[in-house]
Amino acid sequence: MAENLREGGALMPPSELSDNCRNVFRSVADHCPSPPATATGAVKKINRPNGRLFAEINTPESFQTFAEVLNTGHGVIGTTHAADVETLVNRVVEQDVPTYLLDEVDLLVFPRHVDGDRYVGEVVEFVSENRFRDLERERDDDRCGVVRNGPATVYWNTVAARTHDGSYDLAYDHPELGDDERRSLTAVFERVAAATDRPVEDVEADFHRRHRYVRHLHQEGVTDGDDLFAFLADLRTDEAATVERLQRRLSGRDPPGQRGDGPTGAVRLPDRNAGSDGADDPEETERLSGSRGDGTDGD
Repeated sequence: MAENLREGGALMPPSELSDNCRNVFRSVADHCPSPPATATGAVKKINRPNGRLFAEINTPESFQTFAEVLNTGHGVIGTTHAADVETLVNRVVEQDVPTYLLDEVDLLVFPRHVDGDRYVGEVVEFVSENRFRDLERERDDDRCGVVRNGPATVYWNTVAARTHDGSYDLAYDHPELGDDERRSLTAVFERVAAATDRPVEDVEADFHRRHRYVRHLHQEGVTDGDDLFAFLADLRTDEAATVERLQRRLSGRDPPGQRGDGPTGAVRLPDRNAGSDGADDPEETERLSGSRGDGTDGD
């Protein structure tokens, strides 16, 4: 979904990412042309001229470059040291970065490192004051708030938070996710819709289609950074063809691990002939491949 966010960026503090996340960063750099020289040497060009990758934002110079890139409308992904949103905003203010630029940051991802385990602990978004007031009334928890530092006032909202049992509380309910009804306590879909000139309903449908892939990859235990990156690249290049290759693998027409068919040695669709649970149901298999050859949704 991050690929579809506005031409702002996703800032991911702190820099303590998992090895697989680091491998993805390295893969991006490896697959790109030699980056141009920059003031800090910390910015690398990725995929297209309007995308920038910051290995780490931790010096006055790198904060300044980060602000300049955001101000020119480029897409950004980067890391910095901050344990929570209040610490992050205070660091931004201390580095003289205008806080209005935080409106261009789509998501903050806060990893955690506990007893040797690394995982996403919390995902946060910045919101407008009006949206914050609405959320303050609608939410029955303390997962939205305001940070004040001098004249700067920044409003935030939690999109996802990890619970003690390892699951996640989302600010979004939907029958597709096993909920009784739809309820949205996040501005993510509206932001994406506004940035891509699409109806919110289309953005949500796109999210659910992609979520089926994520759920399947999780069920298959696919965690290798190179396999994940290759699979996502194939989906973005030609989703219909990638799904067709996965279906051929499922039917046994292609041998597993054949590189000409992309990363299908590591990824397969649920077994059509398996039991009746949701993950292996034939109907769910069709839902995973909800894209027709003409590029439109099959739903």
